[in-house]
Amino acid sequence: MGWSLIKRKDVVSMLSNDLPFSFISGNFLINSSKRAQVVEVSSDVLRAFNTIKKKGIQPLFLGMPVCDTIDREKARISLPFASKVSKEAEPKAFINRKAEQLFLYSRDVWSSSILKTEGEVKKRNLVFVFNEDGIFLGMAFALSDNLLDKGKKVVLKNVIDIGYYLRCERR
Repeated sequence: MGWSLIKRKDVVSMLSNDLPFSFISGNFLINSSKRAQVVEVSSDVLRAFNTIKKKGIQPLFLGMPVCDTIDREKARISLPFASKVSKEAEPKAFINRKAEQLFLYSRDVWSSSILKTEGEVKKRNLVFVFNEDGIFLGMAFALSDNLLDKGKKVVLKNVIDIGYYLRCERR
C-alpha cells in the first residue's frame, strides 16, 4: 500500500485518450490505494521520497496531480498537468476575448471566435485552449478538422477550464 514508482509508458498509456503523443517526461508515482492517483515529482522530491520510504513513512500528498480521477480505466489528464504539458503540446487554439470569457464559464467555442491554431487538429482530439495573450485556459475536444472555418458553428467542446475551480468553490 502507498506510493510507488510508475513507468512513464504506463502514464502515457493511462492518458492515451487525452495525449496521443509520448513526449511526457519526468518521475511519476502512483498511490496503490487509489488506482489512478498519479503525480509527477521532481528528482529532488523523488530522492526525498525514497529516503523517507526506507523509514516506513508514506506521505499523504506530493507532486503535481497527473490524473483527475481514481478510476484508472477512465483516467483524465488533470488541469494543472495539462497546463504544464500545453507549453510543448499541440494542437492549440487561440480564442478572442469574448470567447475567453464564455469558455471560462464552461461554454463551447464557435469557429468565428478562433484567432489561430497551432499543430494539426483532428476531430475528437483534445485541443489546448489559450487566450489572445497565450495564457492557458483549459482543454476542449475538436468537433471538426477545420477550426478556422468562419461559419457559425461550435468547433470546440469545453472539457475543463481554469474557471472550474472557482465554480466548484461556490458549491
